[in-house]
Amino acid sequence: MSLIGNIEADIVAHLAAALTLNGQSSPQVDVQAWPQRPKDYRMSHPIGAALVIYNGADYKDSETSTGMHALLNVKFELNLMARNLRESAEINGLSDLGMYAFLEACRNALMGWQPPLAAGAIAIKSDGFEDYHEGVWQYSMKFTLPVVVVGNNNIGSMFGADVAFGSNPPPISQLIFDPLVI
Repeated sequence: MSLIGNIEADIVAHLAAALTLNGQSSPQVDVQAWPQRPKDYRMSHPIGAALVIYNGADYKDSETSTGMHALLNVKFELNLMARNLRESAEINGLSDLGMYAFLEACRNALMGWQPPLAAGAIAIKSDGFEDYHEGVWQYSMKFTLPVVVVGNNNIGSMFGADVAFGSNPPPISQLIFDPLVI
């Protein structure tokens, strides 16, 4: 899986855990990555859904002279859907958060959390109303996190791997980097 795919999967898993009540085996809402066919998606959960999608990156200038790595400010968006806007309610035996409490629960779960492949914690950038359609309220939350990426060109020479590994260094996918050291 790609770096972005792995981070997205970590965010989905973290939100799912945060939205699962003690003693329950599944979250209060459907939590997943954005569907492959968004136009075909229909929220079927009785309470709501949280959909995560990668939304691009801003590349920061590298502080090294090699030009072989960069600090990215990776952007994600969380689309929240709920049938209830304000008050909590009981729906089919499930406790409904209401959109406002749902939004706060997601913000609390993400703000300051650092996914395993990130170089720092998540920063919430914005949230807001998107739409109301057929009884479903839609809000979005945008957030960023720093990630260090390393180029594949001359990786052996850059890190002295030509000395350590001879003329056949391992692929970059097998190297482990501490993002705070690079």
